[in-house]
Amino acid sequence: PFHRLPLEIIAEIFVLCLSNSEYVFNSIKKDIAPLLLCNVSSSWRSLVLGIPRLWNKLSI
Repeated sequence: PFHRLPLEIIAEIFVLCLSNSEYVFNSIKKDIAPLLLCNVSSSWRSLVLGIPRLWNKLSI
């Protein structure tokens, strides 16, 4: 199961998926995708907030 994977592997999966436009739906802007991941669960929020590469393209 997903929760048994090492955090480093999960982080790399998030980064690779979000950096590849094929995996992000057209209706979701890539720059808000990390925010959506943060809303999945508290453990995902903690993980996503600790991955600087996910936040380097965030538009404000």
